[in-house]
Amino acid sequence: MSTLRVVTWNVLHTNRHQRVGLLAAAVATRRPDVVLLQESNPRHAEDLAAELGMHVAAVPDDAADLVSVPAVLSTREPSEVRVDCLAGDDGRNYYLTTAVLEVDSTRIRVGSTHLRHTPSAWQMTETGRRFARDSGIRIDFGAIEATTAVRLRQLAEIGDLLHRKMEPVDHEILGGDFNLVPDSPEYAAIIEDRLRDSGNGATAAARATVLARNPLVGDTPAHLRSDGPAARALDYTLDYQFHSSGMEVVCAEVIGEPDGEGAWPSDHLGLSVDYTPADRGASGTGHG
Repeated sequence: MSTLRVVTWNVLHTNRHQRVGLLAAAVATRRPDVVLLQESNPRHAEDLAAELGMHVAAVPDDAADLVSVPAVLSTREPSEVRVDCLAGDDGRNYYLTTAVLEVDSTRIRVGSTHLRHTPSAWQMTETGRRFARDSGIRIDFGAIEATTAVRLRQLAEIGDLLHRKMEPVDHEILGGDFNLVPDSPEYAAIIEDRLRDSGNGATAAARATVLARNPLVGDTPAHLRSDGPAARALDYTLDYQFHSSGMEVVCAEVIGEPDGEGAWPSDHLGLSVDYTPADRGASGTGHG
C-alpha cells in the first residue's frame, strides 16, 4: 500500500460556509486521500468536497445543524458507511461517522468524531492552570470533571462500535476534535483501547492545534491575543488522529496557520498524517 494521507480539521461552525474557500486552499496543499471534518454539515461537506475533487463518504443528515457534526471526505468510493449516535448531556447530537476504504486490497476504516467540549479548554492544561492561578481566574473544576465523564462514556461507546459491533478491517484510523488534552484520563483510555497517537512524533509546540493568538478562538483572554510569549502559554491540543497497530506514521504535521496577516481558516489548526503499513516503511509515498 502506498502512503495514505489523512487530514483532520475542526472547521468552526460559525460562518463556516464563508470560509470554505480558505479551508479548501489550505487542505489542497496537502493533497490528502481522506479529510475528517468536525463542526461541518451536509451542505458544507458537499461544498468542500467539490472544491477538493473528493467524495462525501459519510456525514450525518442533521436537520438541527448542530455544531458537533463530523464528516468523512475521500478520494476513493467508500463502503460500509455508518453514522452512529453517541451519548451527550447538553442537548447536542454527537456522532461517530465511519467508512471503509479499499487501498491496494487493504481494508481501512476511517472515522471522524467530535466529543463533548469543556468551556475555556485551556484551563485543562498545566500551563493554563498556572496562568489562571497567577491571574486570579477561578477554574470551574466541576465543569471539567463533568465533561470529562461524558467524554469517557463517549469513548467507551466508540471502542464498542469499532472493536465489537463493526465488521473487522485490516487497519483503523480515527480522527477528530476529541476535546481532551494529552495528560487526561480520556487520552489514556484511548491508548489503552488498542489505538496509537498518530501525531506524537511532532514536537509539543508544533502539535498545538488551538493557538491563543488566533482571533477566531473565542475563549482566549483578550489582553493575550497580541502578547506572543504569554499567549503561547495558552496554546493547547484538542485534535488528534489515532491508528491501529500494523500501520506506521511517516509524517505528522499541524497545518493551517496563515502567513503574516493572512486569514485563519478556522479556530483550530488541521492535522495532516501520512500512513503506510508497518512492514513497508516510508518507501513509495505517492504524495508530493
